[in-house]
This record gives sequence, structure tokens and C-alpha cells, in this order.
Amino acid sequence: MKKQTAFQRKHHNYEDESENKVSYKEKENISLETDSNSKPLKASRMVFVKK
Repeated sequence: MKKQTAFQRKHHNYEDESENKVSYKEKENISLETDSNSKPLKASRMVFVKK
């Protein structure tokens, strides 16, 4: 049972990581499009990366 819990934990962490990667990619694309127009967006992205 302990092994199962560890696997579930690992799987959950992996899922979160994948979600973060997708969100980061989307935000990066948005930043690249509007970075030259609004610099605050770049700061927001940095905060997101820190999360």
C-alpha cells in the first residue's frame, strides 16, 4: 500500500508539472506577441514562472 501511495504521489506531481508546462508555454506565446507593446506582461510571466 505504501508503494501505491508513493506512485500516486509521483503521478500527481507529474500531472501538475505537465499542466504548468502547458500554461507556461501558452503564457510565453502571449508574451512574445505583446512583449514589445506592454512590458508589464513580461514581469507577470516571471512571477508565474516563480510559482
